[in-house]
Amino acid sequence: MRFHTLLLAFFLMGATACNSQSKVQPTVSAEKALVKDQTPDYKYNPPAVEGEITLIEESEDYWRERLTPKQFNILREEGTERSSTSART
Repeated sequence: MRFHTLLLAFFLMGATACNSQSKVQPTVSAEKALVKDQTPDYKYNPPAVEGEITLIEESEDYWRERLTPKQFNILREEGTERSSTSART
């Protein structure tokens, strides 16, 4: 049984090797290919360890520009929404 499995494996490897000839024509141009950097442009470096939290120290004016008044109140001034006003209730 083991012999038959090995024989089948070698047959399949040989059959696929014969059909794997590349049909892509090589580039004949003397130009070098230009590869663009696809690294995301992070304002802050992502954490080295997944789940790690890093403190972002910015001024209150910075956060006031970035957040809506409601977000600023909740996130920076520790405000909360009035009770029974959530869409989930």
